Amino acid sequence: TTEIYTLSLHDALPICGLTLPEENAFLPSDFKLLAQPTRAAASAAAGAAEPPQLLFNRSSGTLWHRIETSFGLPMATMQISWAVPRVGRSARGAVLAQMLELCVREQLRAVSYDAGVAGSAVALGSSTSGFELSAYGYSQRLETLLATMLDNVVDLEQGYKGIKRFKEQKSRLLRALADAAKQAPNAYAAQVSQHLTRRTHWLPEQLLAALKPLKMADLANFGKAITRDDRTSVEGLVLGNLDAARAEKMLSAASSTLVAAPLAFGERPRQGVVDLQQQALVLPVAHPNTDEPNSAVQLALQFGRLGPRQAATAELLSDMLGQPFFNELRTHQQLGYIVGSGLSSAQAVYTLGFVVQSAVQPPAEVSKRILAFLATGPELVANNSADFRSFVAAAQAELREPPKRLSQASDQLWPRIAEGTYRFEWARSVADAMDEVTLADVQAMMTRVLAKPKDGGYGRLLVLVHGKDHPLDSSTALAAKIGEQFVAVADSAAFSQKATFYTNLYTGHQGARLRS
Repeated sequence: TTEIYTLSLHDALPICGLTLPEENAFLPSDFKLLAQPTRAAASAAAGAAEPPQLLFNRSSGTLWHRIETSFGLPMATMQISWAVPRVGRSARGAVLAQMLELCVREQLRAVSYDAGVAGSAVALGSSTSGFELSAYGYSQRLETLLATMLDNVVDLEQGYKGIKRFKEQKSRLLRALADAAKQAPNAYAAQVSQHLTRRTHWLPEQLLAALKPLKMADLANFGKAITRDDRTSVEGLVLGNLDAARAEKMLSAASSTLVAAPLAFGERPRQGVVDLQQQALVLPVAHPNTDEPNSAVQLALQFGRLGPRQAATAELLSDMLGQPFFNELRTHQQLGYIVGSGLSSAQAVYTLGFVVQSAVQPPAEVSKRILAFLATGPELVANNSADFRSFVAAAQAELREPPKRLSQASDQLWPRIAEGTYRFEWARSVADAMDEVTLADVQAMMTRVLAKPKDGGYGRLLVLVHGKDHPLDSSTALAAKIGEQFVAVADSAAFSQKATFYTNLYTGHQGARLRS
């Protein structure tokens, strides 16, 4: 007779010299969904994002939370802003933060792979005010995912492997910062503008100088200082299939791991935007790459802090000018391939920007043509009278578009927390206010765009980046092209030291002031 033996996979693998991989700690076994709150369901049906609830605001941490299961998945996301003042005080602090980010990312490589297999993700990034941490995945395993990342942040590997990793990441960052000198002129113009108009911003050459002398011991000491000595704080958003109790448990874990001594809410470092105070400034610079053939011009018109109706007016003006600007300077005048415009609102400060990169005309001439285009603005706006309601409908549809995924819902809410404005329903307010905006409102704003600052016009900054074929102009030659209203910034550092910055809003949910 023939005997038949049956071996389980667990029995057979050792015979073959093989073993099963360890169980993936991020794969779930519980797929239950929490009930979607009634108000959130109603808001989603109306096409609006529901604001998160402020669960608590303490010196060691602040927590925002919202149950979100309308997408039908047992997933959740947690975003954490770790406020570390040491990071923004110097270029050295900034590059140490970047090095910690790079080394922890590399240290997390195996974890990131397992998380990715399980449909999850972890991320660590440095910012001017500290660090941002995020964890996304199945709600049952999100605490495990966060704990794993936190352990790696505070326990940077030392010894041979740690030093080897440090050297590799330092070389990588050195190359990236050195290559920044070769970036496109339009990108360099944006960088120069940011450096002049932000409270905390470091140029690549400043970061490069700070990075070169760093050693592994410097990074180790930095990590110890920010987790064992410094006053810091965490602020988090938990969104998805997690209740308030589990959200509080996760932020408490982050706080106990990262915060050695609490930092009061009002002391947390925040980015700041310079108030141009109705000045017209011009900053001509040579591109750091002496072989760069292109030049670029960026014009920023600072509208400032606006109410909903004013912001709605600015949105419509930007939309009305955008396509004509591209058609005129790119298609008709053929100044270059990179031509664009758009409205931004960093720190709730509205700015309308225009950029042109060109190899065929010098920056002064390009500036003249941008200003000449703006002079046609009143006519362009008036020509849109018949299509005005179409512009309104399109803008409202974009502002009211509901998120289609959990990550999109998080992306709508988290920037308001990270920058400290907390205006979660701002887009909805602007869209609603657009019903009251008239063509005359847009025309009035366009008229103020053309007015000189001394006559009530908006503050503006003109950055000119000169490539190798377009040498810097004399002040007289430049004024002949752009007019006498623009005052040259002679010393960027001195300007920043004397500049006035917009106050941080520090407002709570829809106007309720947060208290430390």
